[in-house]
Amino acid sequence: MSPPLKIDALYAWIATDSRGGEGIPALSTPLGEMPMIGADRDRIESLRPHAMKVAGQGYTVRLVAFACVGTLETLPRAPVIPPDH
Repeated sequence: MSPPLKIDALYAWIATDSRGGEGIPALSTPLGEMPMIGADRDRIESLRPHAMKVAGQGYTVRLVAFACVGTLETLPRAPVIPPDH
């Protein structure tokens, strides 16, 4: 059995417009909009073609990494209430 996955960093494609405003681009999927952010390099690299399309629309696009520096808050698990039969 493999160990549970832990998120210790996040990666994101950041688009900058001509005025210097920044945002995280998103792409449309059958399930809705998906921001171009992920917890592993392979996943974020799979979004590179979409990032290149954003760059082709006149934005500067950077791949950035965010490191976990601490936990701000932990919400406890809510009890699971079984559905009525």
